[in-house]
Amino acid sequence: MPIKTAKIDVEQLQEEVEEINRKMIEEFAPSRTEKMIMKAYVLLDDVYVILKYLAVGVFFYGLISLLQDVNII
Repeated sequence: MPIKTAKIDVEQLQEEVEEINRKMIEEFAPSRTEKMIMKAYVLLDDVYVILKYLAVGVFFYGLISLLQDVNII
């Protein structure tokens, strides 16, 4: 008898631990909208880097064109 009681107690404890884990996952795991927002921020960071390099490229292209127009290069 004590073995069965101990087994039931272990099973109950396992169920309680699983329930607590599920609650923690639901509470701390990002929702679908939070995941989409995080992906949007990553995409915006990538776009920012691309635009930054594009602006630097246009600047130097303009500078070289200007220097060619005044016959420095």
